[in-house]
Amino acid sequence: GKEDDFEFKISSIEMLPEVREKYIKNISVELDVDAINDQLVNTIFDHIKGNNGTASLNFIITNKKEQMAISMRSSKFQVSLSNEMLKSLDEMGLNYKLN
Repeated sequence: GKEDDFEFKISSIEMLPEVREKYIKNISVELDVDAINDQLVNTIFDHIKGNNGTASLNFIITNKKEQMAISMRSSKFQVSLSNEMLKSLDEMGLNYKLN
């Protein structure tokens, strides 16, 4: 064939939930310092404690007015990145990053 022709061969197929658990090792949840209150902390804690897994849990506390942020890793909790966990973060209106 020509030099511009490409060929793709599938070497493996994995289910998306398995890929998430296998390759994503951290979740970072962003919290605005002004939005942190007892209710938010308790809601997050309720979702975390029922969702044990292998991904490291990080919180990024932001102060948009001062343009500052601090990152904190939970030494006590690791979470499963299940659809339910991610949906609950979405429902709380929280931004998060998976890496």
